[in-house]
Amino acid sequence: MMLSSFVEKYRKVVALVTGDIRRYRRASKEIKTAIYSTPLSVMLPLVLYYLEVLRDPALLTIISISLGLVTWFRVIDTITSLQSFRGRLEEELPFFVLEAAAASRTGLEVVELLGFLTSSKAFQAFKELGRRFWGLSEAFGSSEGLTMLSRLAGGRVRLFLTEYSASLASGTALQHLRDRAMDFVKTVAVEVERALGTRTGMAIMVSMFFSVAPIILISMTTLFTTSIEGGVPEASETPAFIQVLTPAIAGASALLATVLPGYPLAVHVVVETKVLMTYRAMFALGVGFLTLPPVALSLGFADLNGFRELTLYSSLVATALGTAPFAYTLKALTTKIDDVVESMAQHVRVYRSMHLYKSERLEELSKRPVKPWLVGYLRESTEFFRSLGDVDPAVFDLFTMFVMEVQRAMRRVMTHAVFMVAVVLLAPLLSTATIGLGAGLGITMEALLIGYASIMGFGVIAGKIVLGRNTSTLLPGLAVLLYALTLTV
Repeated sequence: MMLSSFVEKYRKVVALVTGDIRRYRRASKEIKTAIYSTPLSVMLPLVLYYLEVLRDPALLTIISISLGLVTWFRVIDTITSLQSFRGRLEEELPFFVLEAAAASRTGLEVVELLGFLTSSKAFQAFKELGRRFWGLSEAFGSSEGLTMLSRLAGGRVRLFLTEYSASLASGTALQHLRDRAMDFVKTVAVEVERALGTRTGMAIMVSMFFSVAPIILISMTTLFTTSIEGGVPEASETPAFIQVLTPAIAGASALLATVLPGYPLAVHVVVETKVLMTYRAMFALGVGFLTLPPVALSLGFADLNGFRELTLYSSLVATALGTAPFAYTLKALTTKIDDVVESMAQHVRVYRSMHLYKSERLEELSKRPVKPWLVGYLRESTEFFRSLGDVDPAVFDLFTMFVMEVQRAMRRVMTHAVFMVAVVLLAPLLSTATIGLGAGLGITMEALLIGYASIMGFGVIAGKIVLGRNTSTLLPGLAVLLYALTLTV
């Protein structure tokens, strides 16, 4: 009974995530295969232990866990994809509702927009939802298709689709759509500011940790790696845990830079595929240059003076590689599109239609390889409005106010970007000051490496927080450069 219930829920997940009818039919087989394969992940390590092929308990445990993850990988990946998909739906919902309501006359604009978005570039989640809807509507009709779609979706999307389906049956769909649009106009700025506030809070926590932790760790290395006998400092044996601090800090920094969320959709930056690949290649190359100094020092290829010189050159290269991605992304984050929305509103007031609308400003922004997500949204909205025919200026004002509220919230981006840059420039000074305090006892290699790993790691994380993605080594490069310039060896 429990198995059949789980299989049925898994089928719904597959239907929403993939829309593949063959996988929908194979859902039961996937679950049963994973369940029946799980004992093998336990039995195989036991057999290896019994045959004395492997006797290390830790290695056997790792093998068992790895095999278990392999057997359940397809199921876990599908379920996690659903959570990610529903998260994107939640972000896109206000923009979807406002686009449908901006030229609404019958209340059926939601259904029409779902069809229009099947080839969308701005919407990703609703694009897939539209494809699911048209597949269901062809088989069961529009009303039943919306009802079934609401069961697959979650959160506010399910609530909106459920209420909208009910309003279609009662003949109040037009009023319901406009009421929900007005609700989003009132709350979108608050939601965007809340998301940016959360990012700023994360930035403060990370900056405090990576500013204070290196000081504590470097002080510990000074205490553990020196001993004073007769008033004369002498080197002592380095504890094992200090030797693993540098790779541990580097690993934790890489993990944080990967899992930290990007900007909310309203502040998202779209980068063309070829340009994004170039930025990522430049980022990887910059990180590679930044890892050369600690590797050379730890392997004995450079002494302390050589470490400082190599750090200077590597940081300059990383800074140069990260300048263009940082500048173009920050420019896109702070792009103002108020004039585009105002021109759209003015055109609607005069012509009561979007048929002849053309904006040179919007065309120019659309051609940029790095641009705000809102530019693509406005471009697609214009095409959708043209397909509907006449546009009521009073109704279109909802759309205008909505975009203006989003723009107002976006202005906070520069504030916390400046804050992060200031902290990045301050953190190296704190670390080198701590090292300087221990100069009388002799600067140890461990202290240098811990300070370097902390500064570089914080710079990478700060870059992710400021830009929303890992594409620039400007901030880690500057942080490491200041670390080298203020370091006296």
